[in-house]
Amino acid sequence: MTVDERLEKLAEMQAKNEAMQGKNETILADVLDSIKRLERIALSHEVRLQDTEAALAALEGRMRKPQ
Repeated sequence: MTVDERLEKLAEMQAKNEAMQGKNETILADVLDSIKRLERIALSHEVRLQDTEAALAALEGRMRKPQ
């Protein structure tokens, strides 16, 4: 294998590596976006649970007073 052939192979490998890196960065960005969306969903559910618990506590307090 000549030096020129080796250089050509190295250039091809470098191009493939750059393409794979770009794909990996895209995948990681998508994963990060998904994690952020899941975080927002989890936080919204937490707020709803807290609201429900507060409403239940208020109702229980009202129901106890007349007794």
